[in-house]
Amino acid sequence: MGVHDPLEEQIAFALRRIMRSIDLESRQLLHEIGLTFPQLAALQAIGRLQPTTVGKVASSIHLGHATLTGILDRLEKRGLVVRERSENDRRHISVRLTESGQTLLDKAPPLLHRPFQRQLDRLEVWERMQVAATLERVASMMENSGGWSANVVDPQSVDGAVDDRYASEIDSARRLQSKDGLRPGRRSDP
Repeated sequence: MGVHDPLEEQIAFALRRIMRSIDLESRQLLHEIGLTFPQLAALQAIGRLQPTTVGKVASSIHLGHATLTGILDRLEKRGLVVRERSENDRRHISVRLTESGQTLLDKAPPLLHRPFQRQLDRLEVWERMQVAATLERVASMMENSGGWSANVVDPQSVDGAVDDRYASEIDSARRLQSKDGLRPGRRSDP
């Protein structure tokens, strides 16, 4: 049995709390607008960068091309984005929002949970920079360790796993919305 390190335990529990919060936010996002976190991030990047290329979108949201391709497949199937190959260079693929994609993006919540965003806004600039730098370092450590986040770069993990994990919830939410005459993002309660 290894030596008990309370600091290591504190870090592990803090990471678990962060992952749980992100999971809950993802479920809420899925319920509200029918998109996963990576799908919304891609949609926002396309909206911000367009006209743009698939490569620029992948780079801006720190995803591999294969992962982004799966996300774009789902967004394109829903009529939210359009991809077009360049006639001059078939390797060059541009991507843009459709009118439906722009409409959904206009209604979408920010990537950061609003209460969390308000707490960040209360911090001094140096404190926000410190939070960002620390989180970047933690993310880098996790990516380089081959541990928890190693499968984030796996094409099947980021978007596909979330979609598969919540497939029944997505179907249930869509059935309820169509039965109640609601569209994603609209609520029946006052």
